[in-house]
Amino acid sequence: MRLIQIVGSVGKEASGPTYLLVRLCASLLAQGHEVTLALVEALSKAMSLSPAELAQTGRVGRDWMARDFSWARIAADMPETYAWLSGGGQVPACVRLN
Repeated sequence: MRLIQIVGSVGKEASGPTYLLVRLCASLLAQGHEVTLALVEALSKAMSLSPAELAQTGRVGRDWMARDFSWARIAADMPETYAWLSGGGQVPACVRLN
């Protein structure tokens, strides 16, 4: 409840990153998502990064997605996954059961 009060207490006179953060959190709340203080702090930190830091963060994220979630990576994981599904054995590293 405290977080909802914080989000609601920032009026329309707020501007810049604070206003954007509040609008994002309010939108998430309106959609029924849980908004935790940790999420607010992470978003606030991200919104305060310099353009150079944002660019570096973007590069790191893009590299991670290309490495772990590209179609080539998924295709490479499929034979082991299908073998496990059809015959048992060890759970492939790409499969998360929890």
